[in-house]
Amino acid sequence: LAWGTHSDNKQDSIRHGTAARGSRSGRARLTEVDIPKIDYMRDIEGKTWKEIGTYFGIGASTVRHAYDRQWWQHVPKSEVK
Repeated sequence: LAWGTHSDNKQDSIRHGTAARGSRSGRARLTEVDIPKIDYMRDIEGKTWKEIGTYFGIGASTVRHAYDRQWWQHVPKSEVK
């Protein structure tokens, strides 16, 4: 046990695997498996944000945030070309 800042505590939770990131978050509508699917649908199939969102049952802006890894930084970007 150690005293630390909020940032220290967040980094510790990531390091120890206890952070509520991705599908472990109570608010998540996607899983880590869905993120590469979004990459594929956008990059290869050329789907719009809205089309992808409809497929997953989420909003277009949520899809864009997932694609840009704003909320899914721990999922590596696909190497699909």
